[in-house]
Amino acid sequence: MYFDGVETKTFPKIPSNWNKPGAVIDFQINTNRPVDVSAALGGEQYQHINLRMEALETETGEHLIKVQDVAHGTATRRSGERVRNLVLNTFAEGASRVILEFSGIGMISSSFADELIGKLVAHFGFSLFCQKVMIRQVNPTIQALIDHSVAQRMSSTLASKGLLSSDEPKPPEE
Repeated sequence: MYFDGVETKTFPKIPSNWNKPGAVIDFQINTNRPVDVSAALGGEQYQHINLRMEALETETGEHLIKVQDVAHGTATRRSGERVRNLVLNTFAEGASRVILEFSGIGMISSSFADELIGKLVAHFGFSLFCQKVMIRQVNPTIQALIDHSVAQRMSSTLASKGLLSSDEPKPPEE
């Protein structure tokens, strides 16, 4: 089958290797102009479903991210950054609220907490973060690390914007 955005063609024969039977699929998209996937798949009757978003969606319409399932460990900034990017992408794809569930996680590093939670708070601002992100099933140790990381990140953010007065203690350098 060939579809160029206007014209669809089918071909009666597909090249084959009879010594190794199977199917050959040659899928090419011309990136020089936009392709309407709905039109290519039959027009208006096709409804795109984002299966990743649907898999994260709860019965109440929120999107649940189980940190243990998506993080490659909870000890590095890099793994915290990956989870944060997943959260931001989930919002970019239409989520109105994300639940971060920490079940099964006994410990995280301060770096992980800062990359994931601290930077999300700085990105959204405290009030909007509280409306958009819910943190669930954290033990007291993780909660203390998150609280400390958020306090440091917000202090650093305020200082960089000149909103922290000079008599207040400055946060430690990263």
